[in-house]
Amino acid sequence: MRTETNVTARKMRQVAQGKAPIFPLIGTTIILAVYVIVIVFNIPMSYVRGFSVKNLILYVMFLYLLMAGPNRGRFSIKAEVMIPFMWLIAFSALSLVYTAFFGGFKDYSLLDEVVFLKSNIFESLLLFWLFSSIFQNESNIHKSLLILLVFVGLTNIITVVDTYNIPDLGIIQVKAGHGNTEGAIGEPNQYASYIALFLPPLISSCFSLRGVGRYIMILSTACSFSALLMTASRGGMIAALVGIFILLALWRRELGLARIVFLFLFVAIFLSIAYLALPEQEKETLVWKWNPEVRKELTPEEDYGSGRLDIWKIGGAAFLKSPIVGTGWDTYTYVTRSALKHGFAAHNTYIHYFVTLGLIGGVLFIFILWKIHRILWRVMKKKLTAPETVILRGYAAGFYSLLTAIIFVDLFSPWNFFWIYTGLVMGLSSSILARDDKGEQTYGKFVSNKSKM
Repeated sequence: MRTETNVTARKMRQVAQGKAPIFPLIGTTIILAVYVIVIVFNIPMSYVRGFSVKNLILYVMFLYLLMAGPNRGRFSIKAEVMIPFMWLIAFSALSLVYTAFFGGFKDYSLLDEVVFLKSNIFESLLLFWLFSSIFQNESNIHKSLLILLVFVGLTNIITVVDTYNIPDLGIIQVKAGHGNTEGAIGEPNQYASYIALFLPPLISSCFSLRGVGRYIMILSTACSFSALLMTASRGGMIAALVGIFILLALWRRELGLARIVFLFLFVAIFLSIAYLALPEQEKETLVWKWNPEVRKELTPEEDYGSGRLDIWKIGGAAFLKSPIVGTGWDTYTYVTRSALKHGFAAHNTYIHYFVTLGLIGGVLFIFILWKIHRILWRVMKKKLTAPETVILRGYAAGFYSLLTAIIFVDLFSPWNFFWIYTGLVMGLSSSILARDDKGEQTYGKFVSNKSKM
């Protein structure tokens, strides 16, 4: 009994002193690196359908987490997100099976949809659980968040470098017939949503870091703005603007009006220069995207902007026919195919869930996001250190930016990165709330007793 007590006490001292095991940080960094390699460089690393090296590393880390036991912090905080997430997966699986056998959709493949469900939401849950639970101290969470932002910045730097052929890496493509750039995370709207999510924390890091780290983040932020222009995604740009407004609102007391105006002027000047430096095709597409006169003559098939309304009307009619359980897992393209020349995605993540999974799936999806919102604001009202304030405010602005972006896109590719990011922030939140409950001191200087929102 004495030996067990001594071991426990030693572990607690290690946590307090920031000497937790290094393996979780190395393992999670490898996962991030593999996700970037697989998505950016389009290297599948898969030898069996539905299972890849990426999956293997994720499952190994998950087993490590199970064997290591729970970390410090309140599991109830993570459970608030995980429990409705599990219900969403369970209902989606039931919907998938029913649709495959009784839905009556031609070419609806049970195997394809199982693989898609696994990679789209099941692995997202595993990533959230892993990154929210694996670290035993706040120091490693901060390091992992910084590593994540470095990888995000790298993807945007690669996009800019490859687009301008300095050198030509052969990764980034211009969408045929549209002229907007398909970035490192997929097609333009997907990539723009990804940028909108991480742009606020990248901006925050420019002010919070020192030395070489600051210059890396400034370069990453500049490339993020440039890459966003290259996508010509109106939804992504609106979302990014929302995120920046929220970020500045959260920092308004520290920055002051004069600095906020200066930052807006600086960003406007930089964007103007970045626009003038765009390749000619991307520049023409950007103007065309924002010119309402040009778009009046386009059909819904040619114009994804105004065409979204027609796509949403078709989805709304399908929802009214089956409002409780929906049309079936991942069936939106099948629903629109009967009314238009070919199937279209929903171009709205909220509508996608409500149409395909009905009120049950749609409400569960909204409930998960609402839980994250509640936890975030609960934590931001606690006594925080300067690094914690930077992290939480950057995440909050990015989170609401993404919630805006998915009004205009049916999100797929960036979800894994979102849940990695959210897992790390929720892990930090658990630690902060546990510390607040016990009245513990942590490393770093507290900046305020209560954040003003």
